[in-house]
Amino acid sequence: MTDANRENAREQRVRQWMQDYGNTLQRICFLYLSDASLAEDAVQETFLKAWRSMDQFEGRNGSSEKTWLTRIAINTCKDYYRSNWWRIRSTARSLEDVPEKLMSMAADDRDLFTDILSLPQKYKAVILLYYYQEMPQREIAEALGISRPMVSHRLHKALKMLEMAWREEDAR
Repeated sequence: MTDANRENAREQRVRQWMQDYGNTLQRICFLYLSDASLAEDAVQETFLKAWRSMDQFEGRNGSSEKTWLTRIAINTCKDYYRSNWWRIRSTARSLEDVPEKLMSMAADDRDLFTDILSLPQKYKAVILLYYYQEMPQREIAEALGISRPMVSHRLHKALKMLEMAWREEDAR
């Protein structure tokens, strides 16, 4: 295969990833960053990183494209969190700020979703990936770079935190 053909194949593959996983990664990045513009930037950066690291993906055994891309997207969002700019930025956003294309849920679920968004990041991530992206715990572990038992632990703890929040709301 010539260099030109190899490069063309790589570009086609990234285009296919964008088509197949772009909306999913957009949702994940938005949920991490609570900002639609930053989420779009993070997704673009994710695909750029994936294109640059495509050869590394080829060497991974048993990892799905979706899991690999999700991990890149999450790490990109974490990089945003580590930046000095992020530390001075207000991250408070209301549910009304969520772009309509990212909110594919019934109105009844919005309270639950708001409670999930208020969880600490490490618990919010496992809830969103497990329940909203329907990823198996094994893939979540790989995407987040943690063990499968840790995913199970965080899911359990997140559900307990949500339960406590609901009890507090009911008591008011």
